[in-house]
Amino acid sequence: MVRTEFSLWLVPAKPLYDEISDIIGQFAAAHSAVCFEPHVTIYSGPSDDTEASNILQALGQTFRAITLNPSKVGVGVCITKLLFIEFGESQALRAMLEIAKGRSAQPQEFVLKPHMSLLYANPSEVDLVRLSCDLTIPKGPYVFDHVKIIETEIPVTSNETIEGWRIVGECVLGG
Repeated sequence: MVRTEFSLWLVPAKPLYDEISDIIGQFAAAHSAVCFEPHVTIYSGPSDDTEASNILQALGQTFRAITLNPSKVGVGVCITKLLFIEFGESQALRAMLEIAKGRSAQPQEFVLKPHMSLLYANPSEVDLVRLSCDLTIPKGPYVFDHVKIIETEIPVTSNETIEGWRIVGECVLGG
C-alpha cells in the first residue's frame, strides 16, 4: 500500500555538503541511480504542510548547528539504506526527534539510527563489499546547519519514487 510521509532531514553545511554531493553523484552515475541531497533523517511520519512548517520553525528556533561524528561506512539491503555513513548517538538529534513527535498530530514510533546514505539503488545490482572497502569519506566531525522537511512516497521502490519527493520547507538552524 502506497502512503505519503513527511521526513525531517538534517542537512550538512558547506563545504561538506558539496563533498558528499560529489560522492553521491559519482555513485549515481556509476549505478544508473538517482542523485539526492545529502542528509540524515531524524523523523518520518504522516503530516501536512502546515504542521511541517510549524515543526521546522520550532527546530530552527531551538537548535544551532549540530556536529556529528562519523563512526563507519555501513551497507544494507534497502534501496534507501544501501551504502551509508553511520554516526554515533547524539543528544541533539534525540531532542529534535522528540520535538518533531511532540508537534505531530499523529506521532509515529521512529528508530533513530543516524546515517547519511550515499547511494540509492537496487541492492542486487551493486557490489557493496567492494564499494564500502574502496570508499574514502571526508574526515569528521561533520557540521549540519539546516533542516528540511520532504514529502515522500512510501514504500520507495524506484528512482521515479525518489524523483517525486517534494521539499515542503527548510530552515537554517539558529536562524
